[in-house]
Amino acid sequence: MTLNEWFKGQPHGAGHKVARDLGIHYVWLSSLRRGKKHPSPELARQIEAYTGGAVTSLEMATAEPVKRADSQPKRPGRKKPQCPPIKSVIRGYFPGATA
Repeated sequence: MTLNEWFKGQPHGAGHKVARDLGIHYVWLSSLRRGKKHPSPELARQIEAYTGGAVTSLEMATAEPVKRADSQPKRPGRKKPQCPPIKSVIRGYFPGATA
């Protein structure tokens, strides 16, 4: 069982309590939950003991990042507007000008 799966069976807001009990910041625990970061061996043992062995240190060490089902594909970057060449702009404002 992964840490994220274990948290799904816990009451809402349990992450803050678990982080406080383990002596780590909630954001760090959230990164561990999502598989973005891996715990130190000491912290992995603490989490294993806290979860009663439901989440093993080996599973945390080899955790894959969690993919959200509701995540949207990345939108392409904003395209820069195509500007006309400066010479044609100058000619438009000053019909007799040469640039």
